[in-house]
Amino acid sequence: MTRVIRSIDKFTAYLGILSGFTVFLIMVVVCADVVGRSFFNKPLLGATELSELLLASLIFFGLAAAQQARHHYIVELVVVRLSPRTQSLLAGLTHLLSAGVVAMLAWYSTGQAFTSYEMGEISFGTVEFPIWPARAVVAFGLILFSLQYLIQFMRMCGLDGSSASETTEQ
Repeated sequence: MTRVIRSIDKFTAYLGILSGFTVFLIMVVVCADVVGRSFFNKPLLGATELSELLLASLIFFGLAAAQQARHHYIVELVVVRLSPRTQSLLAGLTHLLSAGVVAMLAWYSTGQAFTSYEMGEISFGTVEFPIWPARAVVAFGLILFSLQYLIQFMRMCGLDGSSASETTEQ
């Protein structure tokens, strides 16, 4: 079990790096489009559609990596006043509920991605650009996001096979 969790963690970290790299790619695409449009009166065909796909990658590949690194915002107005045991129980419950909600979103998104692929759904713009890759990125990102919640729950409960010292370090 520990090997699987570590593999998922490593893969999630790589996708987080890829997510950060997409900011650079979006910048290159937009700059090329602006330069082409302004100086040569030739816009980069499909730049908007490609930017949309890259933006989906930026957001949905980054979600799981941010959860893994615990970089999402947490508002603790009431919880900090509770006992440590109650805080731990609430954190576990929150991880499980979040994993379930995100898993439902992933299930729906996966169905939408397959439907989009089967239909050959394309965007209406200057070029015909398939929509299913962006839908697949959303679904895949949500699946990883849900897995990160489950992994964090397993770590809280000591079910990931790691020692207690490893669990507290993460």
